[in-house]
Amino acid sequence: GRPTNPRGRTGMSGRGKLGKWGPNHAGDAIVTRYHMKGNQQILQMVAIKRRDTGEWAIPGGMTDPHEVGKEALMREFLEEAGAVGTEDRARFDSMIQELFSDTNGRVVYRGYVDDPRNTDNAWMETIAMHFHCPDNLGQMLTLKAGDDAAAVKWLEVGDHNPEYRALYASHKALVDLLLDSSIPSESRLSASFGPDTPGLANHPPGQSSDLENACVVVSDLVRLNQLRWSTAAIFALPLGHMETGLTIQDLLDIWSVCPKELNSVVQCLRHMREGIDLSQTTSMLSKELFRDAHLSNAGNVFENLMSLLPFADVEVSLGSPIGTCERLSAAGWAHQSDGYADNPPVVPRDDPLADTVLSPSVLDDLRILAFVDKPPALLVPYQIHKLRGEVFLDSRCACVPTAVIMVGPPGSGKTAVMHQGVELLHHMYDGPRMEHYACIDPDHWISNLCDNNNEWRTVANYLNHESFLTAIAQRRHIVFDGTGKSILNTCGRVISRLKQAGYRIHFIIVLATFKTCWQRIQD
Repeated sequence: GRPTNPRGRTGMSGRGKLGKWGPNHAGDAIVTRYHMKGNQQILQMVAIKRRDTGEWAIPGGMTDPHEVGKEALMREFLEEAGAVGTEDRARFDSMIQELFSDTNGRVVYRGYVDDPRNTDNAWMETIAMHFHCPDNLGQMLTLKAGDDAAAVKWLEVGDHNPEYRALYASHKALVDLLLDSSIPSESRLSASFGPDTPGLANHPPGQSSDLENACVVVSDLVRLNQLRWSTAAIFALPLGHMETGLTIQDLLDIWSVCPKELNSVVQCLRHMREGIDLSQTTSMLSKELFRDAHLSNAGNVFENLMSLLPFADVEVSLGSPIGTCERLSAAGWAHQSDGYADNPPVVPRDDPLADTVLSPSVLDDLRILAFVDKPPALLVPYQIHKLRGEVFLDSRCACVPTAVIMVGPPGSGKTAVMHQGVELLHHMYDGPRMEHYACIDPDHWISNLCDNNNEWRTVANYLNHESFLTAIAQRRHIVFDGTGKSILNTCGRVISRLKQAGYRIHFIIVLATFKTCWQRIQD
């Protein structure tokens, strides 16, 4: 039969305007620069005006799935934004080679995207990469629309700009994802709120201040859930920290919750190195890891692996972290199960990757390999980041963060008691209000991502623990909603990491009879 859209029905059957049944692959090059506007640095992106819809869009186009990479993105960029004259050609080509060099560019998103051309049987999947122009290159780079575009220009990034808000299809979401993860300067704040935002005018770009002063300088932005860091501190952060801040230690903790998934990633990487092509790699993995699985799982493996092409890029980015995890796991990575929470496992200080911060794209690729046999719709990075954002909200903390650990059986009424308990803690101990906590609960993922299907509970547990460790890394106030059934999990994995990070910890223990809990579950 015909392939079916992994995101469900669209109301249109057949191929529609797309060239292929099933996934149609594209590449999008997000090219940015900083530009002075008055006394403010403004973030701009290259945007082309589409001939078919008249909308501004990220330069890009259709690609072969085996071709997706910097070369394909550079070709598409040149086709739509590189029609310069002969006299400027050599200089322009030299700058383009610098922009798309091996030392520049990173993957922002890879996978399914909303597109008006999607049908029930054909849909768009893209790889979006970010290429940032150094100051000299950004000002010198001349743009001229090619045959595939009606116009091209540097477009100001931010919701204050109506042209940015109206970007084609899911293109605004792709750039927003970039803003949330890696634009490392006060220009990111200007891009989000515009040059007239209160609190920015008196804080020149590049001027550093300590953490307390930074909180005052951007007080209006803090209210809008922005980072409470000085410009200098943001420049010093490793790539990806603003999105997760997760390290090898966190990765090992996640895999202690889902140990079988580490084996899946290891086997996937091995077969990706050995496989001659995508079909052979899928076949080898399906036979080795999922002998008893339903045939549809092979289709999931194929689609998930296809989203990671070219394999060479994934092997380079994941080889070292996974090798370190394998080595430390084999040496014994174990949390206490005796009720104590004082000695959590740590990565040795002399380990080469001890302080390495994992980028969002690495974590996205790891999830896909960990659950390579699961439906691709469960692993769409943008959807995962969006759902995590819904629980994180305004939970960042500039001083000592607070954690509230809920303990009680299912059906005991923890959710109702949670709000009352947090309010009591606010009045008695000056704790945060409920709206300033990130609520860590696997049921959030079961309900909103897994369609209440407990068959995918492992995916929910993985994402939940990843969210917990991300919240710690980002110094967020946390409510951890658990049963307390497992001493290893509650004390060993959760409380020990909170103590290690210097959290102020409160417990709310909810008791109820078996009859009451069972009745509530049935209702």
